[in-house]
Amino acid sequence: MFGLSGVGLWIFGILAGWYARQLILARRQYGNVFWHFFYPLGDEPEFYYSWLNMGNLQFARGQFNAAIASYTEALNLRPGNFKVLFDLSSCWIAKGDIKRAIGFLERARKADVYAQEKSRDEVVGRRMQLINLLIKEKMNVRLQIKDIDIVS
Repeated sequence: MFGLSGVGLWIFGILAGWYARQLILARRQYGNVFWHFFYPLGDEPEFYYSWLNMGNLQFARGQFNAAIASYTEALNLRPGNFKVLFDLSSCWIAKGDIKRAIGFLERARKADVYAQEKSRDEVVGRRMQLINLLIKEKMNVRLQIKDIDIVS
């Protein structure tokens, strides 16, 4: 009888240890990119803000084509959103297409008719300075990603 209960305790200990290990490994995943960016897209793909966040991640990584695709999806879900339009202009500046960047910036300025973004004027002003610099220097300015603002 005691031998059988000893075996049961060993089995219980092994299972509890395995479960604790799995719990520790799963806990680490909550801090990574999957749970913050990819999981919301699969869970609620019709929520525009998840697409905006994914575009911001891709922009920060220098994946401008992927960021444009994510921002476009967010724009399809929430047409006329200031943040999405502004971030699309950021992508086009990074890709070197100033005409498209200006077009999206103008749409962003018109989209925010109720001044919902508190820092809108400041951000738009800095963007206009950057575009003017690029036009003046005929795109001979080396920009880094940190030089191009995005709104999240």
